[in-house]
Amino acid sequence: MNSTNIQKKDLTWTTGFSLSHNKNEIKHLFFNYKEDENGNLVEVDDIANGWFIGEDINAVWDYQLNGIWQEEETDAAKVYSRFAGDWKQVDQNDDKLYTNDDKVIQGSTQPKVRLTFRNDVTWKNFEFAIKMYSYIGMLQENNHRKSSDVFYDRGAQLNVPYWTPENRNNEWAGIESYATGFTVWDKASFVRFDNISLSYNVPQSLLQKAKIVNAKISLIAQNPFVYAPNWGWMDPEIRNFAPSNYSIKLNLTL
Repeated sequence: MNSTNIQKKDLTWTTGFSLSHNKNEIKHLFFNYKEDENGNLVEVDDIANGWFIGEDINAVWDYQLNGIWQEEETDAAKVYSRFAGDWKQVDQNDDKLYTNDDKVIQGSTQPKVRLTFRNDVTWKNFEFAIKMYSYIGMLQENNHRKSSDVFYDRGAQLNVPYWTPENRNNEWAGIESYATGFTVWDKASFVRFDNISLSYNVPQSLLQKAKIVNAKISLIAQNPFVYAPNWGWMDPEIRNFAPSNYSIKLNLTL
């Protein structure tokens, strides 16, 4: 959707906006059937790939996490061969074991909604533009919060608030915590300010003396800011460092 909000002699303001929604559902897999507890034939899910009839093909099927085992929970943690500082997985059926029966659908790795938003303002010889986009409603892996993928004893690492008896928390496990058989999933919705620019078109009266046809000076910020309130590690879109770039640009037409 595009709109012209202001159209005057020296001032123009236009807006561009787009919204998309994606939903998918697995209807059939391999047409293998079994009887359920009521004697009805139901199609078999593909457990190995995490594909389930009636669910999103990108569904997150995993153990639900309920914080970090604390020191006063040592005895309860030992039942599951865990220790204080390890992630606490939810035993859904309370059988004192972690099995596939405890895994649940928690969401999808694909955004439910994608948005883009752009504003362009021209005032006399100045031009201002800002572009933003947003992905909403998805989960992403964040296994860095297991605190088990680094070598704290032999190299420099990023400073993260990993669990210790003196730094009790429910967000980051202790160093070299138990990390096998499950994934830490975080909500990864974000709004990204993708590009901001301010430009000035040099007046023709100044250019004619230098025999220049056109000249534009621009200040440009690329990826200056990302707002992701529920994501706490690097960039939520690429799950790595995403640099911000600032530049001054001069365009000349001779």
